[in-house]
Order: sequence, then C-alpha cells, then structure tokens
Amino acid sequence: MKKQKLQNLLKFRILSFGILILFWNCQTEDYDQNSLNDIQEIKNTFSLDNFSDNNIKDNLIVHWNSFNSQKSSDKKSTLYQFNTDFKLNTKIENKNLKLFSTFKILASKNNTGAWNISLIKLVTNNKNDLEDVFYFSTNTFSGTISHYNLKGEPQKIEGYENGILVSEFFDTNKTLFSKRPLKTKNDGDNGSSNGGGGSFVLISVRNFTDWYKVYPDGTKEYTHTAYNGTTYEYIYVPSGSNYNTNYTKNTPQYYNSTPPTYNSNVDDKIDDTQLTGKAKCIYDKLTQSNSNLFKETIGQFIDDPKYNLTLTIGQCSTSDDACTNTVNLATTGEIIIKIEDNNTNPLQMAQYILHEAIHAELYRFVSRYESGIDPNNRPRLFQLFKYYSELYNIGDIQHIYMTEKYITPIASALRKLDGSKYPLDYYKAFAWDGLRVWDASNLLNVEMDSKYEDYRRIVIENTTISCD
Repeated sequence: MKKQKLQNLLKFRILSFGILILFWNCQTEDYDQNSLNDIQEIKNTFSLDNFSDNNIKDNLIVHWNSFNSQKSSDKKSTLYQFNTDFKLNTKIENKNLKLFSTFKILASKNNTGAWNISLIKLVTNNKNDLEDVFYFSTNTFSGTISHYNLKGEPQKIEGYENGILVSEFFDTNKTLFSKRPLKTKNDGDNGSSNGGGGSFVLISVRNFTDWYKVYPDGTKEYTHTAYNGTTYEYIYVPSGSNYNTNYTKNTPQYYNSTPPTYNSNVDDKIDDTQLTGKAKCIYDKLTQSNSNLFKETIGQFIDDPKYNLTLTIGQCSTSDDACTNTVNLATTGEIIIKIEDNNTNPLQMAQYILHEAIHAELYRFVSRYESGIDPNNRPRLFQLFKYYSELYNIGDIQHIYMTEKYITPIASALRKLDGSKYPLDYYKAFAWDGLRVWDASNLLNVEMDSKYEDYRRIVIENTTISCD
C-alpha cells in the first residue's frame, strides 16, 4: 500500500514538473515571439537615409540578431540595444592620446505605441571599456555617450566616470548647452557630484585616407594619403585630465590598378594654384606624404576660418630662396608664402616650403594668441619674444625658436619624402638652412655642420624624387 502511494506521489510530481516545463516553454516562446515582432517593427522603422553624416550612413552595419533588452520599471515597455560594426577605422589620435569608439542602436516605444529610435556613439580612451558595455549597464565605462536622432541631429551627450553618469549636455533649439553637473545616486547628502567636475570640450578630427596598392601576390604598398575633411564633436573630459582638442583619423583603403584621383588643393583656405613647375610638383608630393610637420603647419589653415594661406612664385625682398609675407594678416587674415628659386634640387625645394610653412603657422598662432589663444600651448615661443623683442623682429625670433623646436621635424619630413633611404642625420643639413646664424643655444657645432654637409651631398646625388 505504501509502495502504491509512493508511486502515485512520484507520478504526480513528474506530471506537475512536466506541466511547469510546458508552461515555462510557452512563456519563453511568447517572449521570443514578442521580441521578434518588436525587432521586425524596429527594422521597418529604422533608416539612415536622412542621416546628415554620410560617413555613418554609408558604413554602419546593424546586427539585428545581436541585441540586449531591459524592461521598464513598470514592465510595460522594453528598451532594446542593438550592436553594430563599422566598416572603417573609428580610432582617432594625437601625440598624447588615442580615443576609441563604437555605435549602438537604441529603441523603445513611446506612449502612442510608436518606436523611438536613436543612434548612440560611445567614446573612451580605454578600448576595453567598449567590450560588453550596455547603455543600461555601463559597468566601469568612462567616457562620452552621444545620442543622435535618425537625422543625425545631436539630442543629448552624457559624461561617465567609472560607470556613473556624472554630467549631461542637452540639445535645445539645436544648440547644445551644459545643463548641469549631474547629481548621481551615489552622491552624499551634501549634494556634491560624485566624480563630477569635468567638462565637455569640442574637438576637431581631421580625416585622412591612406591609400595602398595591392599587387597580384597580395603584397601592399603605401602610395599616398588624401585629406577628406574635418569633423567636430563634443567629448567629456574628467577634471584634471590633459586632453588635446585636435585629433586625426587615418583610414586605410586599397586599390588594384588605377589609383584614385587625388586633389592636392584640399581646401579653399589653402591656395596653391599659383605654384608652378618644380615648386608645385614638390608641394603636391609633400601633401601626399602628409608628414606630421606638414599637418601641424600648412594643415592648421584647413580648419581655421580666420586665416588663408597662399603659396605662389614671386620675388622676395629679404631672401633669394623663399619668404613669408604677412602684410595683409591683420586685415584679411592672408599669409603668403613666396618661392623665388624654382630651379633648386627637389629636397632643397621641399625645405623651402617646410621652412616657410613653419613661419606661416607661427604667424597664425601668434595672431590667434592676440585674439585670446592660450599661450601655454607654446610657452617657449613667447618666452623668446619677451627676451628678444628689443633686439630682433618677429621673424628672426621665430628663427631662434625653430632652431630649438623644428630641426628634427624638418629632417624627418624630408626623410619621409625621400623614401627614408638614409638615417635622420643625413637630412639635417637641409633643416639647418636659414637657421645657422640664429643658433642662440649653440646646438650646431662646426664639426657636426661639416658632417651634415657631407651627408647632404650623398642624399642629393642619390635621391629618386623626380620633378623635372
């Protein structure tokens, strides 16, 4: 009898467990089906056709089957986050910092049953923070989350420190403004912000494409770099952080036979149409070489609406080689680089252009300083101005500054232009041209100068740069 009761009890428990499993499976199927219905509706609603940024519109890939979801507190709606890939490089960098980013799609229903869909961009200097980060679970994420509608209009920017939202930036009447440092749930009763004190800064990103030729055996050879314009965005910077506001992004692209067309006159802020002959040829090669020095001198004029740079062939009153004219700087913002000797060897021509480009950038910088730019960006330059102002004009003081700061950058740019055939010292004789008499710090002795001149002859005799 007891055995029979035990068997009946066991059957009942098995039946109950089976019913429970069946019920649980039905709930799971209902949930999955609801999710599938939601995802299909979101896919049907989602479109980047009207998105203002073509780079995002053309290169964002949404993975509709890779998502996370979270129920609202009242359990009446669900927030979906969809993962994405981006076809091109998203890393931006400068000398001091690299920033990494990824995109997500957010979707939730409003009170009328319509889907609200937005694109968010997550930016951080810690690449690991982008792994498995969810908008509704930011873990240890420190950085910026920017929200855009499907037209590409910024709606909100958030700053995070160690997973905590510490500040927000809202868009009202299409003008972003700082709403507050946000008080977080971890704040004390005194109302102070936990981890706040940072700020939002506007950064510029100069975009370049590095082109490589692909040979039949699969090997790749770099050929040139093309400038694709400058974009701007806000990022959150924690208090005490040393963030530079100027960044570059280089994206590799490949071709098999015909190289893509390249326009060296990348912006109407820089006019090189008056250059001719060897000067024009070398300028184009310097543009394609895209050295750090070129980007930090001539490249600075691309993004500055106040100044224009013109390169031309002309007579110089102070030199037989090349000169920089700033007669119209205060009135029109124009700076003119003149090349007088258009028949020198290619590397010497490149040195003329780079030397005068440094002058042009320093004139622009000082003019900006007089309009409020931070002199701490180049403290040594202003120290020299103060010390030598009664002895020399501004151009000569720039020469002293160049002996201290630009010998290696000039030599490095020339070496890159020459295909890096020789060690850096082989190009320093060119870099010292026009600066030897201004060596106030005695950086160049007679023995070094003689050795550099021997190197110069070797480089000139063996260069394969052709601009005849």
